[in-house]
Amino acid sequence: LRDKDIIWMCVSCNKCTYVCPRDVAPEGVMKATSHWLELKGYTPKSPSMIFDEVFSEQVIARGKIEDTEVLKDFLQRTKQPLLQDWLKQIVWQVATKLPIAWGIKSMWAMVFKPKTNNWGKARAAIEDYIHEQEAKHRTALKLDKPRAANDDRPSHPAHRAAAE
Repeated sequence: LRDKDIIWMCVSCNKCTYVCPRDVAPEGVMKATSHWLELKGYTPKSPSMIFDEVFSEQVIARGKIEDTEVLKDFLQRTKQPLLQDWLKQIVWQVATKLPIAWGIKSMWAMVFKPKTNNWGKARAAIEDYIHEQEAKHRTALKLDKPRAANDDRPSHPAHRAAAE
């Protein structure tokens, strides 16, 4: 099962996409199966999984996101060029149609990243929860050993860098 698109075949008839007689959410099952295939290493990470990681890293690190950083990091991780025609068009339209103050505020946010005040305790709680869930998933999938309980390093490299 090397082709993750195969898991979407069962919803191609669209008979169960809205309501399943057994209260199963087909899209949720497909997404979970896709994540399972990625975690087991059967398929590469999907662009949506990469985007979820980039977005989550920022939320966990700072409590807020900075849109352009999310986009930049996503494009870099998916090995796409940063300057794309559609992106240039959006930037041009935003620059010519929105108030100058909005543009200045956006540029300011690129330099001085937005942060939630007093985020430390919330971040620690979220990281603990993520660590617990990762351990459960890794155990259920029979992957390598989960991290030790006293290992308080963030699990993701970007989180480790932000913590240092």
